[in-house]
Amino acid sequence: MLTGPASASAWSPIFQRVGNIAGHPGKTLNLRFDEMDIPGSSTELPLPLITVNHLEPLFRRTDVSTFALRACSAIIDDEFVDKVATAWPMLMSLDLGDFNPALQTPTMTLGGLTTLVRSCRRLSCTPTFPIDVSNVPAATVEESALVGGAWNVRVDSICVGNSPMFSNPAAVATYLSFLFPNLESILASVTVSEGWRQVEALLPFLKQAQRQGFLLGRMNSGNTTGV
Repeated sequence: MLTGPASASAWSPIFQRVGNIAGHPGKTLNLRFDEMDIPGSSTELPLPLITVNHLEPLFRRTDVSTFALRACSAIIDDEFVDKVATAWPMLMSLDLGDFNPALQTPTMTLGGLTTLVRSCRRLSCTPTFPIDVSNVPAATVEESALVGGAWNVRVDSICVGNSPMFSNPAAVATYLSFLFPNLESILASVTVSEGWRQVEALLPFLKQAQRQGFLLGRMNSGNTTGV
């Protein structure tokens, strides 16, 4: 744990040391990196910012099942999530904290989230991540979420922290419901909770509609006859 806000220069030696630790066959590794807030400490962004390149030493470990990075100077974007998901397919718990308001907006998108779900099939604990939902992927939800097996039935809640919900709640809810068919709750900070409550309120109806569509599809398939 470091006193925040801390720069990449402060974190890099820690990432290097952890990456050099030998693994134990048959055991998974839980990684957690936190910053401790000190009252009256600077709120300015420390430079250099943490990017996924600073995590490269950690990617030597392929046995990571839990990863938490709560550092206010980390840039969480689609490249970050893609490399984390590729390096650690056994990931069960992911906590990327919250984005720093000084960064203006989170840069991880629904496309990045789809990559995470497709690669980390064991993800089960409430994942926490900042996300930009200003643009729902142009492709149909079914194509974006389902092709390649990008869905997860274990996750029933997610945490988006301070991520703003300024997009179409219905489109966002539909996309999330395909990624997480059993999603029931979305945790968000008070300042942005109203928009995310609208998304959450739609989830039960979408879940019911998907079930009905699945049953109807099976019925139609069973009644199909050759010509």
